[in-house]
Amino acid sequence: MKYCITALHCNAPYTKEVSNKMACSFTDNALRPNLWLYDISRGHADLPENAPSMKMREVSILMRRKILAGLLERTPGTLEFHNNENGKPNLKNNCGLNFSVSHTGTLWGMAVVLNNVQIGFDVEQARSRKYMDEIMEAYFHHEERHYYSNLQGEQSRIAYFYKLWTQKEAYAKYLGLGLNYNFACECFNEGYPDDLKIVSGRVTEHAPRAHDIYLSLVSSLDFKSQDWVLKGDQSLNVNFIAPLEQ
Repeated sequence: MKYCITALHCNAPYTKEVSNKMACSFTDNALRPNLWLYDISRGHADLPENAPSMKMREVSILMRRKILAGLLERTPGTLEFHNNENGKPNLKNNCGLNFSVSHTGTLWGMAVVLNNVQIGFDVEQARSRKYMDEIMEAYFHHEERHYYSNLQGEQSRIAYFYKLWTQKEAYAKYLGLGLNYNFACECFNEGYPDDLKIVSGRVTEHAPRAHDIYLSLVSSLDFKSQDWVLKGDQSLNVNFIAPLEQ
């Protein structure tokens, strides 16, 4: 089976009514990861009014608190966070709720799950890197390096590189290891560690971007649906990518 991502968005400022609506919606989708995804440069009803002029870190802190508080029916200021020994942020008194945050360029996203399930999420803007070949050679599994070297054309290599990069980043976050995870220790081409099924996709929208956006999400949950549903920012969409599709 493949993962299903459902994005739930709160299209209004935080209120008790909005909090209850978000919590109810999330409970209905408790057996699947839920994904929030925004382009802060364009603004959105969920975002602070001055989000386009804010630093990404500031937006991330505010949105993380707003969304998690809504799901837990608390006020944002009452939430407390702590980092594990590898720097992964966790929510204290989380009622079994876990999250993973990522951003690239002007895109910000957060994935959330219930029932004490771990989750990892990563999003990256796919652009040509000056030392992409060297990064691949230095940090990835030898079978992945071999597959990469046999691809024809720069665009095929960029697509594979970023799909694989987001998968490994998401898996590292899932494990709670962050930068301490060794990208080269496992090959993701034909399967994933511990029988996990990592989902990857391309973010698309009505107005084309200069670069593709890739994202990956990993969780130990198993799903019956293969659909990806994004709500809120109707200009964003996510298309599923098969394991070795370019």
